[in-house]
Amino acid sequence: MKRFLRAHRELLLYMVFGALTTAVNMAAVTLLEIPGKALLGQRSYWLSAPVAWTLAVAFAYVTNKLFVFAQKSWAGKTVSRELSAFVAARLLSLALQQGLMALLFDLLQPRLLPKFEATRYWRLWNAQLQLPGTAESVYRFFVNLFLIQVLVVVLNYAASKLFIFKKKDGA
Repeated sequence: MKRFLRAHRELLLYMVFGALTTAVNMAAVTLLEIPGKALLGQRSYWLSAPVAWTLAVAFAYVTNKLFVFAQKSWAGKTVSRELSAFVAARLLSLALQQGLMALLFDLLQPRLLPKFEATRYWRLWNAQLQLPGTAESVYRFFVNLFLIQVLVVVLNYAASKLFIFKKKDGA
């Protein structure tokens, strides 16, 4: 077990911090979506997702640099190069996220997921949180958002590993 953990340390840490980054993103989207829907009368992910993305990217850069890829240098030139590449890669994943949200939420939403039947526990949970929309629409929102985030985490790992925090030869 120790050998497995040592051999896959980077990937396991990325998965942990990727899950935490996803949680930061989803929590921020959710917290911003509730007042956005109340103010606009419709889903406001075009506003909430970019703000949530900014918070998640800041969290991800620091955790990736320090814990996952163990890059210790905070020299201005190093941080500038890493951060600009990190933000560029994340901008691409933001564009992907926004495109997939439009596709899954607006165009394909009724066709992709099985029908959701609200249970007594769901109704109690939803009543406490006062989530906007029906149980069906909230269920579809969270499932689609989670699926999008999984794809984004995989693509971001590849960019970080291969380009942004690439180990120098001999390091």
